[in-house]
Amino acid sequence: MSYTINFTKKAAKSFQKIPAKFGNKIICALKELSQNPYSFESVKKLEGQDGYRLRVGDYRVIYDIVDEIRIIRVSKVGTRGDVYKGG
Repeated sequence: MSYTINFTKKAAKSFQKIPAKFGNKIICALKELSQNPYSFESVKKLEGQDGYRLRVGDYRVIYDIVDEIRIIRVSKVGTRGDVYKGG
């Protein structure tokens, strides 16, 4: 059984600004990730904070995993320079 992907309001707003070509790649990567969130090639655990980072080309997806209810909660989506900024 796969995990459900949920975007925070902020992440959804950021995602809508991404060009469709890259947005489609991100959606495909998230679908693959939802099948097995712990063994995906482009994922790294974040240092100094909770959560994980998925790399899709020049874009990064910051998320955390809620195993109890099988959800991947996406909190940030953007380019490398933007996604690691506070806020």
